[in-house]
Amino acid sequence: YDIGRFFPEKPWSAMGSTRTSLYPFMVGIGFFLPLDLSFSCWVFFVIRQLVKVLSSYVGAQRMPGFPYFHEQSAGAWTGLCLIALWLSRRHLQEAVVSAWRGAREADGPGGPDGPMSYRTAMAGLLAGAGGLMLFCRVAGLSVIHGAVFFGLYFMIAIAVTRVRAEFGAPHGIFNHPLDIMVTTLGTNVIGAQNLTSMSFLFWFNRGYRPHPMPNQLEALKLAQSTRMDARRLVVAMLLATVVSVIAVFWIDLSLIYREGATAGLSSFRLWVGSGAFNNLQRWLSYPRDADALRVGFMSVGVAVISLLYALRLRFLAWPLHPAGYALAVSSAVDYFWFPLFLSWSLKLLVLRLGGAGGYRRAIPFFLALILGDLVAGGLWMIFGVITGRQVYMFFI
Repeated sequence: YDIGRFFPEKPWSAMGSTRTSLYPFMVGIGFFLPLDLSFSCWVFFVIRQLVKVLSSYVGAQRMPGFPYFHEQSAGAWTGLCLIALWLSRRHLQEAVVSAWRGAREADGPGGPDGPMSYRTAMAGLLAGAGGLMLFCRVAGLSVIHGAVFFGLYFMIAIAVTRVRAEFGAPHGIFNHPLDIMVTTLGTNVIGAQNLTSMSFLFWFNRGYRPHPMPNQLEALKLAQSTRMDARRLVVAMLLATVVSVIAVFWIDLSLIYREGATAGLSSFRLWVGSGAFNNLQRWLSYPRDADALRVGFMSVGVAVISLLYALRLRFLAWPLHPAGYALAVSSAVDYFWFPLFLSWSLKLLVLRLGGAGGYRRAIPFFLALILGDLVAGGLWMIFGVITGRQVYMFFI
């Protein structure tokens, strides 16, 4: 339910759409999150909305895009990646040395029970990077611009995977490497050929909710917890990737050509498919230089994330989690802030009144919320497919 409709007058109308949803599965998931993370998600969402109101009150929204949450988001996710790499620098250094020397770990990811040796992983990384650069050349994209594009892409992917491990699947992170490059370099520096080539890559970096990296990492973690053969799992995932890519292309194209792009189907395919080329047309028709102000707000995003991490490491009871800021300014919790508020309140109440024992006794109830909501939603979708009817959607 959109509570923003109750605030039609300025400056409160600047909040825009403020969805208050109630997803049982998200209440359940939120119960298992650390209190500081669930608290930070809804608090930073509220702060974001209040910043919009304050900006309208002082007239700052006359500047198009202010307060530049999209740019803050780009900086925040970049900062999360840099901090994650910095905190794991010793492990990464040991992995590189182990790969160079060909040494085998007795235990850990590079050991015999891990998914692959560090040398194999390093060889795959170098081969993959080389293949991407070759692809860039064939596609008419300069190697330098291609390296920057994929570098930004993997930085965001690492940050999303890090947050996924702590929070679960974000709804959507819409930071495109090409947008960041246009903001920081300008269209004239990038050039029409490179802009066109990179626009064709929009399909896999529009959003990061279905990104394969966190899904694969979760699969490997499950394999570790259940003592599965991780190396056989890697082979299975590679085979599944090849089969699924072919199958999805065939199914999607077959469905669209048979039913039509909009007849009985969501218009999502149309406006997402045209989005990249609408941007390209705008950049080619109206070239722009680097935007120093927007780059400055990217730096603000990096600075806020760095400050929150420093305070988190300095003070044991610091209540604000850096991931909460990154998710809020990315609009990733717009549908979830209220369920997270409920789960945070309930968990806090359970811990205060019942302690650790009360928390353990409450676990089955919140697991049932997750399982029941997802099973019911899945059954409705199956019923809709069988009957050809529009049915209840348990999630957006």
